[in-house]
Amino acid sequence: MTIQITIVIAMNTASIAELKAHSPRIIRSVEAGEPCLVTRRNKPVAQLLPCRESPLNRTQVGFDAKVRILGSLTEPALNPGEWGDLAF
Repeated sequence: MTIQITIVIAMNTASIAELKAHSPRIIRSVEAGEPCLVTRRNKPVAQLLPCRESPLNRTQVGFDAKVRILGSLTEPALNPGEWGDLAF
């Protein structure tokens, strides 16, 4: 015997026209944690979900350690004779 349990979560629904007309209100409710299902002719086409917390300093995203720059940022990486076919 198999028992199937379905969990239904109530979600705000808005048509594309409603989203266009009331986007500030809908976005505020999504920011408050309420997802919204966007429909076209009563068929789901998109889902708006609140974003998770993100770091304030976006330059640190993806780096687990400090970045160390080797060499100079203002000088060429190669000497003029080392450019070969890339030289102008």
